[in-house]
Amino acid sequence: MDFKRVFSWSIVLSVVLIITSCSSGFDQDRLKMNQGIYENAMEIEDWDVARMAMFNMLAIDSNNHDYYDTLAKIYFRSKDYRPALKSCKKALEFNENVSTTILAFECSRILKDYKLMIDYGKYLEVTDTIDISMKYEISFAYINQKKLVEATKYLEMILVDSLSENLFYKEYTGNSVQEVPYKASAYNLLGFIKTESSDNKGAKQMFQMAIDVYPKYKLAQQNLFMIDQMILEENEVKVVE
Repeated sequence: MDFKRVFSWSIVLSVVLIITSCSSGFDQDRLKMNQGIYENAMEIEDWDVARMAMFNMLAIDSNNHDYYDTLAKIYFRSKDYRPALKSCKKALEFNENVSTTILAFECSRILKDYKLMIDYGKYLEVTDTIDISMKYEISFAYINQKKLVEATKYLEMILVDSLSENLFYKEYTGNSVQEVPYKASAYNLLGFIKTESSDNKGAKQMFQMAIDVYPKYKLAQQNLFMIDQMILEENEVKVVE
C-alpha cells in the first residue's frame, strides 16, 4: 500500500471537510442575517428590500419552497401579481399545499387567467378548502371559457350552501357597485346561462328568483325587464306567423 498517497488524500479530504464546514457555517450566518433584514423590511413595508433579502436566501438555498412561498406573498402584498403567481408556481413544484394554491388562485383571479383559476379551483375542491367566493369566481371563469355546464355545477353548489343568503358579493355594473347575497347573484348568473342557451322562459324564472332572494337587486331587475321584452317580441312574431 502506498502510505504516502493515502496520507496525501487524507489531508486533501480533511481540508475539503473543513472548507465545507466553514462554508456551511458562513451560509447559515448569511441566512440569519438576511432573515433579519427581511423581517425588518416587512415591518416598514419596504417591499424592495424584503424581496432582495429573499433573493439572497434563495441564492444560498434554491430548493427551499418556503422561500418561494414567502417571495410570492411579498409580491402579492406589493400588488405585483404576475411575479407573485410565478413564485407560487415555483413553490408548488416543491410542495403542493392549500395556502400557496389559494394565493395562486387569487393572483390568477386578479390577472383574469381563467384557465389557471379553474385548475387551482379543482385542487381546492378536492382538498375541501373551497369557499363560496371561490365557487362563484370559478363559475365566472367557466362562463368566460364558454363552459356553461361546468359553471352551472358551481352555481348550484352555491344555492344549496346555507351561508349563501348571508354572505354578500360586490357586483360591478358600469360605474355602479351593489352588494348582493351570493345566492341572488348565483340565480342571476344562471339566468344569463339560460339566456345563452336560448331558454328565455328559464332565464326569466332565474332572474325572478334572484329578485325574490334580494328585492333590491338592480342588475337582476334590469335582466328581468330585458328578458320580458325578448319573450314579448317572440310572442308577437308567433302571432304574425
